[in-house]
Amino acid sequence: NLSFYLKEIGEIKFLDDCDDVALAEWRRRFPEAEVHVFPRGGHYILEDEGETVVALIRDFLERHPLMT
Repeated sequence: NLSFYLKEIGEIKFLDDCDDVALAEWRRRFPEAEVHVFPRGGHYILEDEGETVVALIRDFLERHPLMT
């Protein structure tokens, strides 16, 4: 799994091969987290859904700017 940790802001996690049970557990443990599901996305999500994923990351970073 690929993770980006943003200090004091939150966390973006990319879960691959995630089934319904694992996703339900993720949502239970992190109820405030944004979750985006890509049913047609495979192991290489940036190849399968690259434009959408990049737009989501950019949007997240705009709403939670890194402190410099």
